[in-house]
Amino acid sequence: MLYVEAYSFLLFWHVVGKLMPLGWYKSFFGKRLQDAPEQTLSSPSKTALKISHCVNVSAKAAPWKPVCYPQALTARSMLKLRGMNSTLYFGALYQGGEGLVKLHCWTVHRGAILTGKRGHENYNVIQIYS
Repeated sequence: MLYVEAYSFLLFWHVVGKLMPLGWYKSFFGKRLQDAPEQTLSSPSKTALKISHCVNVSAKAAPWKPVCYPQALTARSMLKLRGMNSTLYFGALYQGGEGLVKLHCWTVHRGAILTGKRGHENYNVIQIYS
């Protein structure tokens, strides 16, 4: 059932991201932080790891190929429904004189990156929401 939920949220966030202005749904991100929250040393819950897996598998199965942004918002939505905290990170990649090259988004729960882990270390964190 988690796969259906993940797929549904991926579709929802894909459509919202394409059709709605950011101001309409930005409040969902949570409170903007100045610095990264101190991560607890506890490991992520089994439920959070299952959510991570379902989001990743559902994203690969989706015909529209959801990128990091709807994946991160999907994981956050699913965690939030279960009363679990998470942190959204937005990063930017700059290269030489080219300026901004790419943006990336990832979700962290209890110190574990649930979505967007691949390559996140190459990005400069520009915004954090908890």
